[in-house]
Amino acid sequence: YALFTLWQQKAPFSSGDILLVIPLLPLAAAGFSLRFGKWHFYLRRLGCSLSVRESFVCHTIGFALSITPGRVGELAKCWLVRQATGIPASRSTPIVFLERLTEAVGLLALAVWAGLAWGESALNIGGGRWLALGLFLALAAGVPFKQTLGEWAVRAIASIEEGRPRSRWLLPMAGILRHLTEGARDLIDHRTLLGGVGLTLAARSLDGINLYLLVSALGGELSLSQALFAIAASSFLGGASLLPMGIGVVEVALIGVLLAAGVPAAIAAPAALLSRWLTVWTWVLVGLWLLGLRRERIFTPGIP
Repeated sequence: YALFTLWQQKAPFSSGDILLVIPLLPLAAAGFSLRFGKWHFYLRRLGCSLSVRESFVCHTIGFALSITPGRVGELAKCWLVRQATGIPASRSTPIVFLERLTEAVGLLALAVWAGLAWGESALNIGGGRWLALGLFLALAAGVPFKQTLGEWAVRAIASIEEGRPRSRWLLPMAGILRHLTEGARDLIDHRTLLGGVGLTLAARSLDGINLYLLVSALGGELSLSQALFAIAASSFLGGASLLPMGIGVVEVALIGVLLAAGVPAAIAAPAALLSRWLTVWTWVLVGLWLLGLRRERIFTPGIP
């Protein structure tokens, strides 16, 4: 895909372009560390005493396995937590869904703010503004909704465990459902929701700064608000596509926004692809490397 895009845009990489990535790696590492920070923060909220080092390994391997369709492979990090701590994977599974929710809200908020700062009201951000407002209201209502849902779930699980005829077929899943419910109840409150959105905003802002510096280094002109909008809008569309890491969708959206901002095609394509390498594929490779180091512990039964 990358080669096809570059061929279409007549913008081949030069060795100088690739070397631009090296000084930007610390900024990319800071952005990825903030994403990890959200995961570790949620683990602590569940009462998990996993060390920072082991937590980082679990998170990074899970991130690498997000290259699976629908990102279902990301749930593997819950299995890794189970191996390290004994906490059932179903108890930490709500973290993955909460990460995705706060990611979506944070990206929408960043896209709306950056779009307004850019002054491009014609970029169809009006609908996005109302969607972002709706998601923020959903976050505000999350805690009371959690109480109602939690009470209903407890009654439903009790009904299953009592072996009532209509729910008897769910009896083997009662333990998993209980752990899922307990994990969600322990996680969902205003602190975790707003903290997750704040960490998303910080991490994605660093990604936007990286894109801004890349375009500038390649000789293009781009404002910081345009760079932030490009990162937020393309990442949101990529996540909504359910494709592995949003591959194809994110790159096309990034290049499209850069072109709309007046960046020449010969700069927009390599800037978008280098940005993706910095913020995503570098860490996928790190995660796959860690997976290789841990393969015996992960795939051999009986090894904790």
